[in-house]
Amino acid sequence: MDFKIGLDPILALLPGIGSTVASGGGIIILFEAIRTGISLPVLLRMGGNLLLNTLFDYIPAFGPIASAFFKSNSRNLTLLQQWQAGHQDKVKASTGRLFAALGFIIAILALLLAGLFIGYVYVLRTVFGIGA
Repeated sequence: MDFKIGLDPILALLPGIGSTVASGGGIIILFEAIRTGISLPVLLRMGGNLLLNTLFDYIPAFGPIASAFFKSNSRNLTLLQQWQAGHQDKVKASTGRLFAALGFIIAILALLLAGLFIGYVYVLRTVFGIGA
C-alpha cells in the first residue's frame, strides 16, 4: 500500500495557525480553477472538498488523521487537471474572473466582519451596559 502524508495533516497539529496555512494551498487551487473557467458543478465539488477538510481540522486528535486520508488538495488538483484535459479549448487565463472572485470573497468577509462588530457592540451595550 502506497500511503503518503502531505503537509496538511502535519500543519493541522498546530492549532489555528496550521489549519489556516494548510487551507491556503487549497484556496490557491480554487483560484486557479476560477481563473481557467472551470464549470460551476466542478467548482462546487472542489469547494465542498476544501470545506470538509477544514471541518476535519476542528476535530481534536481525529482531524489530522481524517485529513491525512481525505487529501482535499490532491482531490481538487486532480479534478482541476481532469477538467482541463477534457476542455483544452475552454481553458483560458481570465484575470478578470479571478479579480471578480477575489472581490466577491473580500465582500463576503467584510460583511461577516461587520456583522461580528455589530454583534460585539450589541453585547457590550446590552450585557455589560457599556456605551448605553
